Amino acid sequence: MADDDKRVIDLWQQQTTDGFRLTSEEIQMNLQNLESKVRRRNRGGYLVCALLIVAFSAWAYVEHDMLMRAGAAAIIVAVAFLAYQLQRNRFEAGDASQVGLPAVEHLRHELQRQVDFHRGKRLWSRMLLLAPAGLLFFIAFAHAHPEVIVTIRLEIVSFILITLAAIPLNLRLAKRYQRQIEDLDR
Repeated sequence: MADDDKRVIDLWQQQTTDGFRLTSEEIQMNLQNLESKVRRRNRGGYLVCALLIVAFSAWAYVEHDMLMRAGAAAIIVAVAFLAYQLQRNRFEAGDASQVGLPAVEHLRHELQRQVDFHRGKRLWSRMLLLAPAGLLFFIAFAHAHPEVIVTIRLEIVSFILITLAAIPLNLRLAKRYQRQIEDLDR
């Protein structure tokens, strides 16, 4: 029995990892999948940002309460910042500095950019702009229109829950991208 265990351990230690490497086609496919995912997310993000900016601009134009206008302006600034972050985080397919990198390094670089987008300073800067701006708008709405306070309270609770849910969702995405980086490093 001990002899069989020793033989299994010897076989395990003599294994090479050559069979576990990604081929250049697999790397290119992973790059294309990541690029497609990032482009789709950014297009959707740009669309939502544009709609929110138009809607809150119209709201600020129509509304006469100054606090409501300030809340709408705060949301417009926060959403514009989100759009700016999306633009900065777009996939760098043809960047001149990336052309000289091997495909696996380019994939690692892009995955790290996605990790950084979903955690750390970028995540918290978005949250610190969007959350107070949204709360300011809802508080201003409640102040300007006390006749619908029950509905506004429900909207505030929903907004807080969605904002809080965005944190673990972003962190989970960051972990998923980090695992992909670790898989590349193996």
